[in-house]
Amino acid sequence: MVVVSFHGGAEGTSAMRTRNQTEYFFGENRGNVVAFSRALVDAGADLVLGHGPHVPRALELYQGKLIAYSLGNFVGYRSLSTQAQLGDSLVLETELDSEGNLLVGKIHPVRLDRNGIPKPATNNATIELMRRLTRSDFPQTPLVIDPDGMIVPQAP
Repeated sequence: MVVVSFHGGAEGTSAMRTRNQTEYFFGENRGNVVAFSRALVDAGADLVLGHGPHVPRALELYQGKLIAYSLGNFVGYRSLSTQAQLGDSLVLETELDSEGNLLVGKIHPVRLDRNGIPKPATNNATIELMRRLTRSDFPQTPLVIDPDGMIVPQAP
């Protein structure tokens, strides 16, 4: 299995949408995370995990491989804002077949407290956010995320 974790893309709540275009943050070119992630899969990656925007972003199933464009912040001990979606995060659980294709996944929602300490979320706000972002940013992706956070690939 080849798992790639990358830091890329614009940052903050205004950067929650994933678009197939170059992103900038304070004038710095942060790359095209969609083109980059798909190129990683084309080169042999089985699972691509993005971070950098400090907020959760959409999921995409590309060539049978799962791409998570941002998992948000997992911890930010007294150093990162936890306001709004900056405090929403997740633990992503996946089960892949022997070829690295997604069989099933699960979003475990996490919320950072005001000190940046992660705790299991008491609601499904992160799951609903991931469902909404995935539907809007990758409407053709063959993934279903149910209200409990189960991620299931759909037949094409």
